[in-house]
Amino acid sequence: MDMYEAIWKRKSIYHYSMEALDEQMLRNIRTFLEHQILLQENWKVEYGLLSRWDENKTAKNDLGVEAPYYLVIYEKEEKEYYLNGGYLLGQLALYLTTKNIGSCLINMNFGKRNKESKKIIAALAFGKPKTGSLLDFHKPKRIGIDYLCVFKEEVNQDIKLIMKAASVAPSCMNSQPWRFVVYHNRIHIFLKKDRVIRKWFHSEQMIDIGFMLSNLLMEAENLWLTTTIQRMDVVSEKQVKNYVYVLSVVVE
Repeated sequence: MDMYEAIWKRKSIYHYSMEALDEQMLRNIRTFLEHQILLQENWKVEYGLLSRWDENKTAKNDLGVEAPYYLVIYEKEEKEYYLNGGYLLGQLALYLTTKNIGSCLINMNFGKRNKESKKIIAALAFGKPKTGSLLDFHKPKRIGIDYLCVFKEEVNQDIKLIMKAASVAPSCMNSQPWRFVVYHNRIHIFLKKDRVIRKWFHSEQMIDIGFMLSNLLMEAENLWLTTTIQRMDVVSEKQVKNYVYVLSVVVE
């Protein structure tokens, strides 16, 4: 199984076997992370690879997930930074799936900042699952593309498949905050306003969008389509009730 197939096979794992991965696998994971090309190269992501064997690293998260390992993203109040962070988590999730290693996207709260006073805002929990790491007959609960997308023009099957890949991406608390306006060669991505915190920018939502883009761009690559990410002023200037424009993906 490759990373393209992993889009459709991956599922969130909430229960893990608390055994260590072998050292070669951990080296492979670190090498994979070091060689990732991010959405915006000028916004480097500060991340850490933590394990349950680290001192003073009692993991607290909204789902109560306990895992042997976490790839954590540290806080930095910039939208592009969080998009990159989510994209990195998404890429690792697909890679781990190809190795039959389970993962789950979670919000994190370690209670205390680390020695460098860095706050952890999101993480990918991962490790050997107690049960199977792949989808079998059950599909994840996700909103379909007919609801998520407004199709402004006729689109071909490739674009529809890209949108389906985006729609199956996980999100923190399964909130699926993304919405799309789709043309035959471009996809405008919008963020749904969080009803609880009642503000447009929130780190977890941007992490979710970045994670979703990992699926979208991976499937586009699988279909041999060239994509570019742009922020279009003509779209950003439009006022859309309860939604805010994030960016666009142009497909060639």
